[in-house]
Amino acid sequence: MMMKKLTIYLSTLTILLTSCVTEYNVDLKDAKSGILVVEGIISSDSTEIQLSRSVALDQELSDDDAVNGAELFIEDSNGRLTGPFQQKGNGKYFVRTGTLDQNYKYRLRIILDNEEYESEFLNPIKTAAIDSITWSKEGKGKPVQIHVNTHDPTSQSNYYQWSYTEIWEFHAEIFANAGYENGKLVVYSDLPDSIYNNKYYCWITNKSKSILLGTTDLLTENIIRKKVIKEIDPTDKRLSTLYYIEITQNQIRKAAYDYFANIKKNIDESGSIFSPIPTEMQGNIKCVTNKDIQVIGYVDVSSGAKKELFIPFKGELYEYKPNTTCVESDKQWSGYLLSTYDPLLGNSYAPAQCIDCKILGGTKNKPWFWPNNHK
Repeated sequence: MMMKKLTIYLSTLTILLTSCVTEYNVDLKDAKSGILVVEGIISSDSTEIQLSRSVALDQELSDDDAVNGAELFIEDSNGRLTGPFQQKGNGKYFVRTGTLDQNYKYRLRIILDNEEYESEFLNPIKTAAIDSITWSKEGKGKPVQIHVNTHDPTSQSNYYQWSYTEIWEFHAEIFANAGYENGKLVVYSDLPDSIYNNKYYCWITNKSKSILLGTTDLLTENIIRKKVIKEIDPTDKRLSTLYYIEITQNQIRKAAYDYFANIKKNIDESGSIFSPIPTEMQGNIKCVTNKDIQVIGYVDVSSGAKKELFIPFKGELYEYKPNTTCVESDKQWSGYLLSTYDPLLGNSYAPAQCIDCKILGGTKNKPWFWPNNHK
């Protein structure tokens, strides 16, 4: 999640985040921008960290607020380093961590602009397995909800955070077996059910951007039932062919939960991230080379657990909404492509956005594990 500008609030949180909120008024001149924001959890298998800069209340977030060119390492309490992280995009850093040892403590180290930052040394919390991922839909026109179910009889922690990666396959509105490209006729495929057609089948990958939290602190048992992780509109193409979701679960400390809950509350209520912030909300990471440099972030350490689910096309889930602009025509206009061909009846055409799934945001990057044999 890329954090945006936000307003400062002083609040007392309840489990449902429904407590009273008192606004803390701050002059725009005091709302500093450029504070380093660190997001991520040190976890088994792999760790991804997002670095960005906060923006003032009167500024808009841009790609320039992502922090690139930093060096990141994970250090354990025995002095061993894992890293450096690889940069995987604008402000995103990734490293393979293997299995975290419960006998050691871990922290994040960052070197940026000749300054060094460190998070607090913490033992890994052993995260319980995800019992199941389920879905439900209350009726026609209602969204499809994706839930997670879990329990922890050992009660390592009563506080949870989730994230997910979703991938879906979809196809263009109209099948095209050939088309005109740069004035030349190009054959894509001869048969509508052919798996070889680089215009018809596409895939989209997306990662969660919202803060997903849960707690069993006020319950007699450490059990999470049907926690809603994702809602999908019934007309969304995610449900049109094959949908996949992989959910990552981390049990976290109460201090981490309170930190993320405060951030979530401010984003939900103001649509933005704040700067500066009260000291108690700055998290557990600091600049060790210059104590006057502010930094925002809570880096917890948790073993993590993952589970995945495929949802194939189901008539009761996906409610097809026809695109009324996608009609075939016998007129070949600029930007129109051949959708069918018959030697006797001649050609017919449709707009490119109706026959090319890439125009709808899809790619041909089919995941290696994908069960469908489309190309």
